[in-house]
Amino acid sequence: MRAGFLAAAAAVLVVVSAVAYLVTRPSLPPPPPAAAWSARPLVAANLPTGGLAHSCLLTEAGTAFCWGGNSYAQLGEGTNRLSLLPKAVRADSFLTALDAGDSHTCAVTREGAVLCWGLNPRLQAGTSKDANCIVGGLSYACNPTPQPVRDVPALRAVGAGADHSCGLTRDGHVWCWGSNDRGQLGRGRDPGSFPPLEVGGGTRFAALSVGAFHSCGVTAAGAVLCWGWNLYGQLGAAARAERCGPNPWSPTPCLRQPVRAEARVRFTAVAAGSKHTCALAADSTAYCWGGNRLGQLGTGDTVHAMTPRAVAGARRFRALTVGTDFSCAVAPDGASWCWGDNALGQLGGTDRAGSATPMRVRVEERFASIGAGASHACGVLESGAAVCWGAGTAGQLGNGFRSDRREPVTVQGDAAQRRRAP
Repeated sequence: MRAGFLAAAAAVLVVVSAVAYLVTRPSLPPPPPAAAWSARPLVAANLPTGGLAHSCLLTEAGTAFCWGGNSYAQLGEGTNRLSLLPKAVRADSFLTALDAGDSHTCAVTREGAVLCWGLNPRLQAGTSKDANCIVGGLSYACNPTPQPVRDVPALRAVGAGADHSCGLTRDGHVWCWGSNDRGQLGRGRDPGSFPPLEVGGGTRFAALSVGAFHSCGVTAAGAVLCWGWNLYGQLGAAARAERCGPNPWSPTPCLRQPVRAEARVRFTAVAAGSKHTCALAADSTAYCWGGNRLGQLGTGDTVHAMTPRAVAGARRFRALTVGTDFSCAVAPDGASWCWGDNALGQLGGTDRAGSATPMRVRVEERFASIGAGASHACGVLESGAAVCWGAGTAGQLGNGFRSDRREPVTVQGDAAQRRRAP
């Protein structure tokens, strides 16, 4: 998330109930100790990753671990029981990329195949439907373990949103699958759910990020192109809009084809959230656009922006991630900075309600990578330890407890390493 997200308040509403199947499989490897998570540079831009109320991380051994909310089997370990500590995903392949959506998760294998698991009523986890998850007395299609997404070329990156997913092929093309009710597949006007389709326009991309209901990519020439939901201007193109949405009687602005964000800046990376988008320029400064009610654009005010605006302070960054109403980045010196909403501690070290300018996360050690969920964030430190902060009532902080934390806590490798509650 980078990952897709719904309203921040929904992050604390998790219902756990039984999955309608029985799982019997061999035991899985235990998670690494707290100081041995991967800080591998090849995955630093994408990992760790957070969803609506769960988190995931990939080790150097190619094994994925997830923890937190699991009502729709989004942890991929074969049940839909919430987990306060990391659980190994039941994947038999070596994984090279990973992304957590709202309630589903996707990964790429070393061979370029894509696997997805979790909630799947809109085909956001692929055309395979392995089981039903019973939540609140209702039945939802879900995949409790990783299932292959078929009919998509070999990938090198993948992104998961609210009810769609996209992958970046090895030759730079983008394919998307799942719901298209807000144009998030980047092709066609039909609002239904679809198997993988290539995004229209034939553009080749160097990077990809999937938000809740929109997606963005960076071309080799440094342009950011986005498509999908545009209610808050998160596509970065002020003058263009269509009308679409899940309710035909109340359509909202969208674009069904990629459109270039209106900025005279060459970009190198992009992070799509729910209501806003941010990107890194070639000079390592950050730009954001879209909704800004809680200062998530980092521009020093709360004015929405239909086109990219520079983040205040002109700081340089090397990695960027966005949540629902907040954003975070890692500076070249390894310091992490966040801005926007802080109602649940998303900024990682201040009691303020929020900040419209970047504030430093209270960790002395250098960050190697960072990833945001809906209302929480996690990072891998250069020592290899993983830390999380923000919303935690679903266990998404991985420290063994169900509570929000305003300062980073260490993700625990196994039950024996649990800390006592503060």
